[in-house]
This record gives sequence, C-alpha cells and structure tokens, in this order.
Amino acid sequence: MIRLQRITMNRRLVIITNDGGRQDYLAGVKADKDNYIKYFKSPAGGAWEEDEMFIPGTDVCTPSLFKQYVRKQDAIEHIDYWLIVFCGHGGINELGETFFDFYNDNLMGEIEIRNMFSDSRCLLIADSCRSLPLLEDGGRLV
Repeated sequence: MIRLQRITMNRRLVIITNDGGRQDYLAGVKADKDNYIKYFKSPAGGAWEEDEMFIPGTDVCTPSLFKQYVRKQDAIEHIDYWLIVFCGHGGINELGETFFDFYNDNLMGEIEIRNMFSDSRCLLIADSCRSLPLLEDGGRLV
C-alpha cells in the first residue's frame, strides 16, 4: 500500500490599505478591503483561515507595521507563499518598480516591494494607481 504524505504550505494573506486621510481621501478603499476579505475567506478565493490572514484594523497602515509583521512571520516559520493586497495610493519609481504610498494627514512613507519576499513566492495585487509618473513625464501607457 502506498501512503501519501500530506504536505502543507505555510501561506499568509496580507490586506493593507491607505485611504489617504482627509487630503487625498479614497472613498472606495474601505469597500475594497471588505470585498477582498469576503472573497478570500470564500471557497472560490482559497478559504483562507483567520490565522493565515493579517488585516490591520485601521484603513491607514504604516510601513513599519507592514515590515514588522513580515519579519515576525518569517522569524516564526518560513512562509512559502505570500499574497499581498494593497488598496490605496501607489506609484512606480524611475526604474518601473511598484511602491505603495502610506500617507495621510500626518504620516508619510513608502514601501518598495522588490526585495521583501526574495525567499518566498509572492503574489501582489496592487489595487492602486501606478502610472501617474509616466503620464507626468509625457510617457504613455502600454
């Protein structure tokens, strides 16, 4: 008789948001966050369990909170697969790399994604603008 060994994958879903505060408020961020949560908990979205998810209770996540969570999870155990969802303001730098803007009335910050998950698989859903710098420089979207 052949015995099959069940292999589990350590996965984490992180849903982070920044609604921009009063100055650059994005009204849809809260609804987007709620919809993503509902979807990923459903069977169609992967039936993620609560202990596999990190969703800050605020609609303005800070770069330090996000980085701290990622480091803490990797210190506890290797995470095989990260699914990162960001809703809010974002952009691209001059190299074409995606970053997230974390700012509101009194808070500024960015996170560059490029090197954060080098030892793990990572899917990034950037529900944010990332084309404005290209348009401002006279570029065009492809």
